[in-house]
Amino acid sequence: MKTPPKISRPDKKPPKNEQAPRLLWFSLALLLFGLFTFLAQRQAPRPDPFQSVQTLSWDWWQYPIERNAFKRLPVITSNLNDVFAL
Repeated sequence: MKTPPKISRPDKKPPKNEQAPRLLWFSLALLLFGLFTFLAQRQAPRPDPFQSVQTLSWDWWQYPIERNAFKRLPVITSNLNDVFAL
């Protein structure tokens, strides 16, 4: 019985980023997703909902984007006869 001849293949090493196991990359992505979700949930809303914001400014990055932000303000449902402020 003859064994078939072995074909020699050149030893090529894959790039380093392909050597890492997929489970490691998936775990890292899942951890980052969970961390950023937690941080987004804890982000405080803008103090003044009527203030306009320029895109890519510091305020744009610091506060979340709100749609209908005026709805979170208190609503006065009774008649106002006087207003007193200090």
